[in-house]
Amino acid sequence: MYLTTQLDARTQLLTGYQYSRPSGSEVDVRKKISDLLSPGYLQSSTGLNLRKTYENKSRLSIILSPFTGRFTIVMNDSLSSVGAFGVMPGENVRAEAGMSLATSV
Repeated sequence: MYLTTQLDARTQLLTGYQYSRPSGSEVDVRKKISDLLSPGYLQSSTGLNLRKTYENKSRLSIILSPFTGRFTIVMNDSLSSVGAFGVMPGENVRAEAGMSLATSV
């Protein structure tokens, strides 16, 4: 068993749009639905890692992290003002606490 700390950060680089065409119109309308760091996800966890290597060189890893924090970041003001991605309207960060379990073979 090993004491383990993990940090995971995810976002996107380019702006995302939703396209629609109103009935009777010839022109598409686009609405911004995501941007750089809108959303951004940051997760940090601390726990125990049980690792085992078998005779055929395959490996098993089980990580149980009872102390996990996840932050959802929305830096674009037009998206945060409507509460996109679960943040409170007008806020830029949503914080959550919990636990995580990860396995890999």
